[in-house]
Amino acid sequence: MTVSALTYAQLEELVASRADVVVGTGRWTTAMLSSIISVSLKKWNRLLADAGDDLNLKIQRVTTSPSSTIGAEGWAPRQYIVAPDSCMEIRGIDIYPTGNDAPLSMMTFDEAERNDARYQGSWWAEQNTGIPIYYRQGGSTPAATNIIQIYPWADGVYTCDIRYLPAFPTALASTSYDFILGGEEFVILDAAMRILERDGRAGTPEFLAGLREERTLVEADILIGLARRSVTRRRDTWLERRNLASLARWRAG
Repeated sequence: MTVSALTYAQLEELVASRADVVVGTGRWTTAMLSSIISVSLKKWNRLLADAGDDLNLKIQRVTTSPSSTIGAEGWAPRQYIVAPDSCMEIRGIDIYPTGNDAPLSMMTFDEAERNDARYQGSWWAEQNTGIPIYYRQGGSTPAATNIIQIYPWADGVYTCDIRYLPAFPTALASTSYDFILGGEEFVILDAAMRILERDGRAGTPEFLAGLREERTLVEADILIGLARRSVTRRRDTWLERRNLASLARWRAG
């Protein structure tokens, strides 16, 4: 799969050309155009994530804490790991049992399942602690640090690799962006459309309508291509959860 890279300066030039505006004059300052392109880039990033594609996947290594001291926010350090900066979506977390190089693939849990771990084995009976094998994204500390909840609560220091998709930052002149399947054309068309909508160019409604139709076609082509790259389906994880819990108990013993 070919990946094309464009700098922000190239995107700005292409967007200005499609929308027929001159950057830096009148209302279309560099800052205004940057804010519009940023929104279109974030739409493209969300489009990739929703289709199950991991073009921008990153991995960050963190460790758990066994501390049971509850902070002002109501969290004890053993109940969470710190989320990566600008984490938009977590694809998965690998946790390494103490003294074992082979990781376990942690699984997500629902809010209603938050206390289930204490009932799954005697080795977790003591205050719901053990090797964390479930996670749930969400929560923050008073310092506005985003966290990832973990269950069972950590009874020691475990290494975790967080596999995540970052949110796109505000477009910067020094940044380069990777695109696949014509994604750059989606961003260019989307930004150009929003410029024309903001300008209210009532004298040329067919121009805006043409861009909107073209963007719809580009988006449809992208979605088809993404589906071919990585099809995501809902699946029954009941057996996998039982196997994971059994494997975690065996490694703890």
